[in-house]
Amino acid sequence: MIFIADIAEVNCWLQYREDSALLGVPKKDNLRLLEFKMSLAHYLLSKDRSAAESDDEPPRKLLKV
Repeated sequence: MIFIADIAEVNCWLQYREDSALLGVPKKDNLRLLEFKMSLAHYLLSKDRSAAESDDEPPRKLLKV
């Protein structure tokens, strides 16, 4: 599973570099792969977890009497 996530991160970074080039951002201002991965990790960790946890919880089953 980690391998798939790593491939997804690298693909996002390649797309980021391509978009930066199209926007005329100098190469020296682009994030390196490790910097990009750290930025992505910080972003994902900063998201509100309480909203995500409530969606993942399965509905409670009612007991029939």
